[in-house]
Amino acid sequence: MFAVHGIPVILESDNGPKFSSKEFKAFDKKWDLTHQTSSPRYPKSNGLGERFVQVEKSLLNQCHEDQSEVYLALLNYRNTPRSNDLLSPNQRLMSRRTRTNIPSSEQSLKPKVVQNLQHNLIEARNRSKFYADKGSHQKQPFQPGEKIRIQQPNRNWISGTVVKPANTPRSYMVQTDDGSIYRRNSSHLHKTIRATVVPQKYVMIDPTADKTTTTSSTSYVEPAPTNTLGSKP
Repeated sequence: MFAVHGIPVILESDNGPKFSSKEFKAFDKKWDLTHQTSSPRYPKSNGLGERFVQVEKSLLNQCHEDQSEVYLALLNYRNTPRSNDLLSPNQRLMSRRTRTNIPSSEQSLKPKVVQNLQHNLIEARNRSKFYADKGSHQKQPFQPGEKIRIQQPNRNWISGTVVKPANTPRSYMVQTDDGSIYRRNSSHLHKTIRATVVPQKYVMIDPTADKTTTTSSTSYVEPAPTNTLGSKP
C-alpha cells in the first residue's frame, strides 16, 4: 500500500499487539512515519477504520452467499458514486473511473479532475458531525492531580488520579491506587463526588418526660458516583 500510494505522515491504528511489537516500532522508524493509536477499549475513536471493516465484512458476507468474486465486488464498490458531489472512491483518489465488467464508454474512463472535492468533503463531514453532536454533550476537561473514577473492562469502577493529558484527543494518562498507569478516553472517566453534609432529624425519647423531643443533627454521606446518563455505574 505504501509503495503504491506513498508513505503517510501519520499512521492510525487500534492497540492490537502487532502494532506494539518491537518489529513494528522498527518499521515506523525505518519508513519515517508517526504511529498514532486510538484510545484503548474505545472503538469509536478509530471510527474510520471500524467503519471500513464493517463495509468489508458486509461485502464478504454477500459474496459468500452469492458465490461471487470478492475482488470484483471491491472493484464495483470503489467505482460506485457516493453522491453527485463526492463521486466514487476511485474518482476521488485517481481522478478517473476504472474499467469493470459493466459496459461503459471509453469517454467515461478518461481522467477528469474532480472540482471542489476538498470543500465538498468538509461539508459532508460537518453535516455528519452536526447530527452526531445533537445527542452528545461536551465533558469538562480533567486536570492533572484530580481524583477520578475509572471504568474497568468488567464495568466496575475504581478510584484513581489524573496524571496528564495523553497525546490523543480526549484521552488521559491515569494512575490507579495500586500504582498502575493507563491511557483512557474521557468516556471511561468520571469525577469523584466528594462527601456532602446532609442534615438529618431524629427523635429522642426521655422515659421520665411526658413528651418526645426532636433534635437536629448532621451526618456525612458519600453519594454513589453517577455516569453521564445519570445512572449508577
